[in-house]
Amino acid sequence: MNRRTLFARGTTVAGTLTVTPLAAACGANAGSGGQAPAAARKPYTVQYWSRFGGTQEELEKKNLPVFEQQFAPYKVERTLVSTVYAELIQKITVAMASGTPPDVFTVGSPDVATFADPGSAYQLDLSPRVRKDAEDFFAGPLNVGKYKDKLYGLTYSVDVRILLARKDLLREVGLPTDPKAQPATWQQLTDWAKKLTQSEAGQVKRAGFEVPKPMATTNGELFLTMLAQQGKGFFTPDGKKAGFDGAEGQRALQLLVDFMNRERVDTYDRPNPPNNVPAIASTTVASQWTNSSAIAAAQRAGLNTTENLIAFPTPDFTTTRKVPSYVGGTWEMIAKGSKDLDAAVEFLLFICGSSMGLQIAELTTAVPPRKSHEKAPYLQDPLLRTYYDAQATGWAVAQHPKYGPTRVHLIAALQSAMRQEKGVKAALDEAAALVNAELAK
Repeated sequence: MNRRTLFARGTTVAGTLTVTPLAAACGANAGSGGQAPAAARKPYTVQYWSRFGGTQEELEKKNLPVFEQQFAPYKVERTLVSTVYAELIQKITVAMASGTPPDVFTVGSPDVATFADPGSAYQLDLSPRVRKDAEDFFAGPLNVGKYKDKLYGLTYSVDVRILLARKDLLREVGLPTDPKAQPATWQQLTDWAKKLTQSEAGQVKRAGFEVPKPMATTNGELFLTMLAQQGKGFFTPDGKKAGFDGAEGQRALQLLVDFMNRERVDTYDRPNPPNNVPAIASTTVASQWTNSSAIAAAQRAGLNTTENLIAFPTPDFTTTRKVPSYVGGTWEMIAKGSKDLDAAVEFLLFICGSSMGLQIAELTTAVPPRKSHEKAPYLQDPLLRTYYDAQATGWAVAQHPKYGPTRVHLIAALQSAMRQEKGVKAALDEAAALVNAELAK
């Protein structure tokens, strides 16, 4: 796979974005599932709030005239609210409270419930056209947009995380390079990663497996994926208590602690890669649990990814691999207070449409969330195909209004245990007590 293949539909040449327009790419409907008669439409400007700048903003802006031509007299005003996610959520929340919400807005996976729970979001599956279009999405990404079994968010883009490994380093230590021969269980991965790890004078110089390091609100997803593999979640099924502090959570966290301290396949003090070089393209990491954007980053750093990278599903505690990936990303929602729900639905179906989804995926080296993209040339690359297939049964964060504000307690527990500042059980018990206190309010 080369850079030309990755960015076949949305490419950057000498700093200028070149885009294949939606209408030319897939015809007039752009995956919208049919459109309302023009005579039934009244002039209206859809207020669209986005979290994306840069080339993704350019891609959307270049396609807005296509929407406006197809769905005249509707117009769209796109606002880049903030690329800082916390600020985005805060500004949407304030707009909802003040009665001046955007018609359509983007959120990350934890915050569908943030706006669905208080009744601020429009229930999308009330629309027959949205229900029909939703049938094309993989269940994993689609379910992220649901709250209490009702659809409030439609998938815009997905962040799928699985294992990415250096094929050349596998060869170096005599390990097989066939993706089907890679570790299926965590124990197998431990033994595999130890062979890939390089140490000098007791210091790890190359991590056999780069363990995600929890901090603030990030990098707890691998622990939660391990938890989901054992049938548990952040919350108990009724959503009233923390669900991560039992034997399953202790088993998952102990594994992460052992990776860093007993098996030492990674450490906090190993060398960092050079500036502007992703870890997987450097000599400091042999494998990592990451999304497909790392492939393009490695290419930009000069790594021949076709020759030197393989991707494979997340190992499990058994060989059944019930949960092969984590699925995050971005979802589009409609404010219940929109002054023209018909126009908002038209635009949501357009921005999440089949062609737009594929263009965004190609631009960002992600994978599209639709089943109908299965035969797209872009997805015939073995690396990307593995990511695409892994999303169907991936794990996603709990849709609970308290997940966002309480996950910091779990992240702090993971960090303290992995740094061996606290024991595994004590760290999880303390975090669970803090989460339960928040839930009881």
